[in-house]
Amino acid sequence: MQEIPGVEYFSMCNMHYPVTSSSTFVLLLSACDDRAFDVVFLLDSSGSVGEQNFTTMKEFVKEVIQKLPIGPDATNVGLITFSKYPVVRITLSDFDTKADLLNAVDSVQYVAGKTLHKAITIL
Repeated sequence: MQEIPGVEYFSMCNMHYPVTSSSTFVLLLSACDDRAFDVVFLLDSSGSVGEQNFTTMKEFVKEVIQKLPIGPDATNVGLITFSKYPVVRITLSDFDTKADLLNAVDSVQYVAGKTLHKAITIL
């Protein structure tokens, strides 16, 4: 696949995929549905994002979760927020049911702190 400038890509199951929407992400994950996945979402909770955009990011996370099999022998989901400092909000082993996981995502609060410009280094 030839990459398109300005489009983000990720690799999974020995293939390279463009990241365009939650539907694409879930479709690509399900292409490898014979494997258990660990998925960690990293959400920017800095002041520059704004509460409305933070809520939109949480809705994206919930949309992805809705379409995945959740459980100890299926997909495990983690969630980290960051502003000035990273905070692990949900670990991969916190929830075994989709309903509990979705409620936990809903309960994650927007911090509106300073921006951490090297957030990826926390992973």
